[in-house]
Amino acid sequence: MKSIFWCIPLFLTLGCNPTVEPESRATTDLTTRAYLSNTLAADGCDWHFKIGDNTYVPSDGTLETVKKFTGSDGYFVGDSVTVRYQLTGRKKTLICGWGSKSEKDEMDVLELKTR
Repeated sequence: MKSIFWCIPLFLTLGCNPTVEPESRATTDLTTRAYLSNTLAADGCDWHFKIGDNTYVPSDGTLETVKKFTGSDGYFVGDSVTVRYQLTGRKKTLICGWGSKSEKDEMDVLELKTR
């Protein structure tokens, strides 16, 4: 009977896992057709991608990739592109005309191509 009492603490000790794994974001690359736009100066919205009914904002770390692709920091940019990206799992503020703001899903842009 005493041997059973010694086994219980042993099993409880071995069964506990004190390490907690950090949450990892999805690292799946997605590739799709999208509409890239920046028409803030015309009361539109700052840099964003429209994919189906969803709007995504490039992360600050990949905004330079978008600007290099378009060849402009400027406005009145709109083009159909193929984008390879990863969702970050975070939200980012999209600034639009008349001072309106909305929270949209953030994406890391990995590659952009026309047609």
